[in-house]
Amino acid sequence: TNHKGQSVEQPGDVQKVLDACGADAPFVLLEAGQYWAAGHDARMAYLRFRKSVRLVHIKDLDVQGRSVPFGTGVSPLPAFLSELARSGYAGHVVVELELKDTPERDVERLLAEGRAKLAEWLGAPVTA
Repeated sequence: TNHKGQSVEQPGDVQKVLDACGADAPFVLLEAGQYWAAGHDARMAYLRFRKSVRLVHIKDLDVQGRSVPFGTGVSPLPAFLSELARSGYAGHVVVELELKDTPERDVERLLAEGRAKLAEWLGAPVTA
């Protein structure tokens, strides 16, 4: 997995890990939001590693790279999700909503709004 500010942040870092593992290379957890936060194109990373990607994490980010409710940020989620669908991705997509200090009473509403936005982008229902 890739994470902003960690030793495996850029697509090239992921490639080094896969190359070092050789035939025993692990599957890839693609953290789309982490790529975007670090200024990288998650769509291109997916295309590069798609044969190894088995799990994708997504989140919406503001211009400072902070997690925000889905549909309110600047992450290119519709294009990214379209690429997953177009390419036949069959793995799971984990929806991350990291809103520090969000009152508990708002969490269910934000999750429901996020599911609705994702369903709109995907043109299909989203299950929990």
